[in-house]
Amino acid sequence: MNIKLLRNMIYVMIGLIGLYYIIFFIVPNYIMIPLAAWNSYQAFSESNSNTIVDDKTMNLDQNNLQNKVMVNYEFLAMMYRDPYFPNHVVDKGKLILIDLCFRIEKQSPQSLSELYDLTQEATEKFNLLQVVFDANNSEIETGARECIGADFVFIAKMYGFVDADVEELIASGEW
Repeated sequence: MNIKLLRNMIYVMIGLIGLYYIIFFIVPNYIMIPLAAWNSYQAFSESNSNTIVDDKTMNLDQNNLQNKVMVNYEFLAMMYRDPYFPNHVVDKGKLILIDLCFRIEKQSPQSLSELYDLTQEATEKFNLLQVVFDANNSEIETGARECIGADFVFIAKMYGFVDADVEELIASGEW
């Protein structure tokens, strides 16, 4: 057999293997992953969107908070400055934090344990919000986690809980 022919046959085989890899491994990921994210987002939108930010939360006005420091506080500032995080999704996170402030003012927790109960509810809303971030080609990653955690700590301190632990405040976070 001719060496040149053998070499060409090897090149064709390598090309076919590469084509097989592209067709069966690369293409499905580019198709299926966005489809899975879209399906998750659709399911989320239809069933859980009110769990994150309901009509009552949408009408919350930061200017109506009793704590004047919180009235002027810029929630999730780092996330708003970073184009990786869509502002319309960060807005929902901001509303979660404003709602937390209103709940603290209304319920007046007397212990860290009572505060942690309130912050866990807010953290679980951020868990749900992760699906919306995913659907918008973003995620709650390390920088966002630190930003959200810092805001939880700031809120706790501004309401008199100076010993609040950030890990306890966002303990139920899945991000």
